[in-house]
Amino acid sequence: MESIWNISLLLVWAVVLVNLLLTLRLVRWRRAVIHEQEQAATREAAPELAVDTPAPAFRARTLTGELVRLATYTGHSVLFLFVSPRCGSCRLKLPLLTKLRPLAKERSGVDFVLVSDVSAAETYAWVESIREEDKVEVDFPILLDPQYRSGFMWAYNPRGMIPYFCLIDAQGIVQARGLVGTEEEWSRLQREWEGPTALSPFLHRYR
Repeated sequence: MESIWNISLLLVWAVVLVNLLLTLRLVRWRRAVIHEQEQAATREAAPELAVDTPAPAFRARTLTGELVRLATYTGHSVLFLFVSPRCGSCRLKLPLLTKLRPLAKERSGVDFVLVSDVSAAETYAWVESIREEDKVEVDFPILLDPQYRSGFMWAYNPRGMIPYFCLIDAQGIVQARGLVGTEEEWSRLQREWEGPTALSPFLHRYR
């Protein structure tokens, strides 16, 4: 009888322990949800970078581990393209970006640089899958800001929108920014790059 009582007691404590663990897990999950909601609200209210203002300083690693800074691009116009392997729209737009890249370089001296929000290994696997499955050669320079830890993405893309672009001129001044493919600033740039070879006044200022 005593052994049955001991077993029953152990079962009761096991049930209590399981319930306690489940409760703690639920509390942690709820806190994570609230934190994410607060972050989303903060991002939604955050102002975008102002055009005609100096670009924020940053530090980021390349796929090969090289450290780069904003100063790395001094004297060169650069278009940062913020993407994520988890973003289907980013993948769909890569063929267009691949087509525009040499045109932008030739006609306005703008270099395209992808900025990925995951690790080097995940980014490399994504690029390889695009090459093999979509037959698109992604030969852009790529910078990394995994989970936005370095602050690079938040500084340039405070609302966390993707695919997002930010055009910096040779003097380090923000010239245009917004969602790729859906905003007037992007449409204007695309028209210029795909248009006549003569540089327009709009693109002259990026040199």
